[in-house]
Amino acid sequence: MTQEVANFFVSEARKNMHKAQNLTQEDAMLVYNWAPKFTGMHDASGHAEETDFEQAYFFDSAPKEREAYARR
Repeated sequence: MTQEVANFFVSEARKNMHKAQNLTQEDAMLVYNWAPKFTGMHDASGHAEETDFEQAYFFDSAPKEREAYARR
């Protein structure tokens, strides 16, 4: 089941024709431009909360300078 979901996700992602216009724009879109947040917190008793990942990326919006840089 997991492999089927992964295969579906990849096949759907490949349908997206979004593409950077140049290397500068591509660099501005990389996930490495954002910092992951630690999400593996413990509750008051010291037990780990129910989380699947210890780190996660949250994309509220791109900082203004990154948006301007991506438009070049």
